[in-house]
Amino acid sequence: MSGNISGRLDRDTASRSFTKRSPLGVRIMLAAFAVLAIAFAVLAGVNIDAQRQYDAATQTLTENLETASHNDADLKQLLTSQQELDARFASITGTSAVLLPQISESTTYNAQVSKQLTDLVQQQVDADAAKNDSQQSGQHGEQPKSLDSLTEEQRKQVEELLRSNEELGKSEDSTNESNGGQGERENNSPSHPSNVKPW
Repeated sequence: MSGNISGRLDRDTASRSFTKRSPLGVRIMLAAFAVLAIAFAVLAGVNIDAQRQYDAATQTLTENLETASHNDADLKQLLTSQQELDARFASITGTSAVLLPQISESTTYNAQVSKQLTDLVQQQVDADAAKNDSQQSGQHGEQPKSLDSLTEEQRKQVEELLRSNEELGKSEDSTNESNGGQGERENNSPSHPSNVKPW
């Protein structure tokens, strides 16, 4: 009889001990899941914000490329816009370690295109300034504002940038179609405006 009581007490003690440990284990698991959920939420937030910034920057880049192809473009205004745009792309690429590959690759590509356009415009602004200084030294002539003096080679470079970005847009569209589309957000994103070339 005492053996049965002793055995029952041992089982009760073990049961109580297990019951006391279970909530701790459950709490640890819940805490781990909470940390993971927070980490995923932060990563998702960073990617959503990066996508939003990328869409806006890409639309500006598209507009600047089209502006650069016109003879009546304001060089100084275009250069200022491009310098701001380069800074925006640099800000996005600075978080590339936590971005989805598609966002990271597209941002890196467009940042390179933007830098090339900035360099072209800067070269032309410098050339116009030097020409203006040499022709009107001692006078306050108006700074040339148009791209009329772009060399044929520079015009070809701008056209190549436009073409290469059109091709990138087509390849991204075909990728989205092969993935069955990625939802309303991508279809309506500013990176695919109906009246602007896609990227």
